[in-house]
Amino acid sequence: MEGKHRQVEDPTSKRKTYLIIIIILLVGFAVGLKSWSSNSDNWESSDDSPTETTVTKRKATLQKSKPKVATNSRSYQPTATIGRYSVSTEALNTGKFYYDRGNLSTGVQLQLDNQTGKGHITFFNGDTGEANSYHLHYQEIKTKTLSIKNTAGIRTVKVNTALVFDNNQQKVYYAFKNSNGTLSLAIPHDKDNLYREALQSVKTN
Repeated sequence: MEGKHRQVEDPTSKRKTYLIIIIILLVGFAVGLKSWSSNSDNWESSDDSPTETTVTKRKATLQKSKPKVATNSRSYQPTATIGRYSVSTEALNTGKFYYDRGNLSTGVQLQLDNQTGKGHITFFNGDTGEANSYHLHYQEIKTKTLSIKNTAGIRTVKVNTALVFDNNQQKVYYAFKNSNGTLSLAIPHDKDNLYREALQSVKTN
């Protein structure tokens, strides 16, 4: 039949089309890969992963926010100032101290260096001959008010002198001038806010 003919596809043109499509896909893949790599780098360097400086800063913050250790009524504040209620090492060494219960056989004796304040305290029992000594040191402290319990009842006194045991910094005796014109030691009672009294005497054993 004239006027009609079958159009034959050019194989070369078809291959070029496929090649162009492949090139476009490869370019798109390459662009996507680059974008993914960039995002990955950003993730690794983001603020979500703290640097060494950030970690150090956070540690410092934790240390600052550490809760303070609670102190009981027997805590004290050291000072280099001689307070109004201070007593000297010489006076403390003068005589033995006896507990306020009429027994002059049981008590304590202090032997302190007048220059350094270091020394020891001896607990003695004249009836049994027992004696035990412990190292302690003299310490000037800021004025502190204590509640003293003895046979006469409970009274308050002010102190500026502490005697701190070397082997137990929480064990502290206090020295003060009593109304008799001599010295007394405030010795921790069973209750945290009370002290028992030992009075100084010139009696010798």
